Amino acid sequence: MSIVPIIKKFRLGSNLNQPEVQQYISGLTTPLSSAQKTKLNTFVRSLKNGLGISYLSSAFDVMYILGGETAESSLRNLVKNAHHATAVNSPTFTALEGFSGNGTSSYLNSNYNLSNSKIVASQNSVSLGVYNRSEITSLSTLAYAGARKTTLPESVTLLQGTSTSLFYYPNDTADTGITGLNGTTQKGMLITNRISDTIKEAYINKTKYQASVNSAAIAPLSLFILARDLDGNPDRYNTCQLSFCFVGKGFTQANINIITDTFEAYMDSNGKGVIA
Repeated sequence: MSIVPIIKKFRLGSNLNQPEVQQYISGLTTPLSSAQKTKLNTFVRSLKNGLGISYLSSAFDVMYILGGETAESSLRNLVKNAHHATAVNSPTFTALEGFSGNGTSSYLNSNYNLSNSKIVASQNSVSLGVYNRSEITSLSTLAYAGARKTTLPESVTLLQGTSTSLFYYPNDTADTGITGLNGTTQKGMLITNRISDTIKEAYINKTKYQASVNSAAIAPLSLFILARDLDGNPDRYNTCQLSFCFVGKGFTQANINIITDTFEAYMDSNGKGVIA
């Protein structure tokens, strides 16, 4: 039997969409360009290969490429066909850059309940990351993303303490902050990470900060982006432009480096990256 058909099959297979990208683009009202689909496939393939996983769902619950080609696609969860985000009160969308809040009423609701919807994330193994393109000038405490029930601790929340500090709460109550920052050092990939019941971490563009703080609980609330979900209502509205947001399991430093570098490569492919 000739092996030519088999060779053709494998060559064709190498050009197929990654399964996550296929479900991501299915049903879009406005189709994505071929160039954008190629970039998404490259991102997903590189991320899975780098992390050594077969599916994004092995390591992530939700992932939003907020800096997508269209607002519609940028609100979709890349991991699976569930928990697609909703824009509330018209946050500003800029193609290939992301969504910005107005500081008073606009934000994104992920429709992902941190307690009830989680699969790979847990109280003692969790991560929340955002990619911020904005220079920080505010002296107010604003939220990149997160949730809190007043009777429980913060649930994977990243708070911009001021233009000089960043506070991170992976399911705990301790006001752990990174100080001595400036407006430009909060640009790029910001991640809070918990790898055990006693260790919490934060990363700013792969630079690690760590503290010994016990985890406490997870709030049964939806993750808000560009704001914090406080008892079901938004607060600490942010004006930053965010290009990426994810929730996943706790990661190693090597994993964090891969996530950061892979998304930066996607942003650079569109000429929109901000990490030097």
